[in-house]
Amino acid sequence: MSQLCRIFKSRISGCADFPSKSRALGALIHGYVCKLGLERENVVVGTALMEMYAKCRQVEVAKLVFDEMEVKNSVSWNTMIDGVYEEW
Repeated sequence: MSQLCRIFKSRISGCADFPSKSRALGALIHGYVCKLGLERENVVVGTALMEMYAKCRQVEVAKLVFDEMEVKNSVSWNTMIDGVYEEW
């Protein structure tokens, strides 16, 4: 994983830890990640975005991120399932 992806993953995870205060910052980071194409190509960054949106109670957006991901692994699937379960 590149240094840039590590940075984005840590920032996105930080936003997920404080969803009520960091929702706008998380959306800003998401926009930049999309501009770079990392949302689709990097499973770690995509999964971090899904987790952030799920914790912010925006499961629909988390599902959109999941659907756009080119590569999915067991962590991304479990994150999506957990997000839907918590919302339900």
